[in-house]
Amino acid sequence: MLNVPYQSQVGNNILNDCGEASGVMVGGAFGKNFTISDMQNAMKRYGVTDILSNLRDGLNHFGVPTSVNNFLMLPFLTEAVLKGKPCICLINYGHVPPYAKIDQTYKGGHFVVVIWVDDKVHYHDPLGRSDQTVTHEEWNYCYLNQALVPDESIITEVLDMDAAEYRAVQTHLEYLKVFKFAKGLWLKNDNGTFRQMKADNTISKSYGTPEELKADGWAFGDER
Repeated sequence: MLNVPYQSQVGNNILNDCGEASGVMVGGAFGKNFTISDMQNAMKRYGVTDILSNLRDGLNHFGVPTSVNNFLMLPFLTEAVLKGKPCICLINYGHVPPYAKIDQTYKGGHFVVVIWVDDKVHYHDPLGRSDQTVTHEEWNYCYLNQALVPDESIITEVLDMDAAEYRAVQTHLEYLKVFKFAKGLWLKNDNGTFRQMKADNTISKSYGTPEELKADGWAFGDER
């Protein structure tokens, strides 16, 4: 699951700020720290067009380049998230299943941040719930297929890789996290073991846990 800090839209003086709160969450995922008010002020600087474009301009102001996608269906949303891109998605809140709703009366549009997809869709709901999950069928019923997707340039920056390394990693999407070691680039399996990325962009057999790597003399780098 992607490491995306949660931000509630509740308890401030700005109305209809689910988009701005979602922007703060995506910014935080990439180490950019700003508030809902900061996000709203940044959006005003670029004039009012459509809300997704405004959110894109606001995030770009803080160094988080994103792209508007008006037809990002679930398979492509899943691919984006597995590549490390938390996506701001527009949903019809009236179609959200009751168990997943904070406000049972609201039936309009609402922005959430999708942080993972497996057999469920995981998202942060700025109305007041982190890591909410719904089934794929439930998601498809409420999702309006409109999303704001982080660009690959910001992913590359956060991973501290050059472009060739980043492209190599994208050929192995089953590996959930990337680590930098003194001796090269490693991919982390979801069971906690590692595989080495070789110079030809192939990967080694499963090597071991972080403890086993340290015991074998590897300098353990920062998780990316």
